[in-house]
Amino acid sequence: MDILNLPDPERILPERWQAYGAWLSRQANPSLAYGDHPHISADTLPDLKNDFHACTGMDLDDYIRLRRLSFLLSRSQSHSQYRAELAAGAMDSPFGQMLAICSEKGVCMLKFIAQKGVESELLAVQREKQALFGWRETPVMAQLRDELARYFQGSLREFGVALDLVGNDTQREAWHAMTTIPYGETRGYAQLAAQLDKSNATRHIAAAAGQNKTAIIVPCHRVNGHDHISSFAAELRQLEQRSGNTAAAPAPPAESTSSSILPPPTGLGWRKS
Repeated sequence: MDILNLPDPERILPERWQAYGAWLSRQANPSLAYGDHPHISADTLPDLKNDFHACTGMDLDDYIRLRRLSFLLSRSQSHSQYRAELAAGAMDSPFGQMLAICSEKGVCMLKFIAQKGVESELLAVQREKQALFGWRETPVMAQLRDELARYFQGSLREFGVALDLVGNDTQREAWHAMTTIPYGETRGYAQLAAQLDKSNATRHIAAAAGQNKTAIIVPCHRVNGHDHISSFAAELRQLEQRSGNTAAAPAPPAESTSSSILPPPTGLGWRKS
């Protein structure tokens, strides 16, 4: 899937679906509800989806999600109250294309575009930063692109690009704890909670792992039990293991930190047990 080069259904779909293809091509932000789509019915939808995949190599659901993302990422939202702009960029990976959102301070978001929920996370970034998006290269974006390429080649163990994360203090503390998990190793929720000296925080850490908007750099794939949330977690761990690192290790000492890119926030809401 390539968000920058989406197929034109009007030109590709067979004659049976030409009316629908023409309609879909004109929709900048198509509805996720097929009941809102003309020219199809519940009976014909399965055939449409089969033909769409055969003609484009994409699932229709994914195409619609990417069209909606493309709309959000366009500068054409001139009616918006936002005047600031965040940079958007498409990143290559062995597991499919990734979407990066960067401010001047650092990376705000990095997600595989095939993941569901990217639109809601993009909207959360937009609300927090009060900004539109524009496809452009910036120094932060260029550094992220270079470091991601080296990570996937197996030559980068620790990211140096700055982060400008969107989340509350509780989430940020959990994300900071995840950045201390060394490359090729894993930790459990309870281990991370103990590292934070907050044994009652395991549920908060699990929730933060599922709400992580910055894949790989905040390595929630190194948190045991995250596989049911992200289908990419196992693949990323295998990539790191193939580079000659162990898959698991004891929890590090409480004072140990292996990342300086995300300083721990203050004034957190969690209580120590």
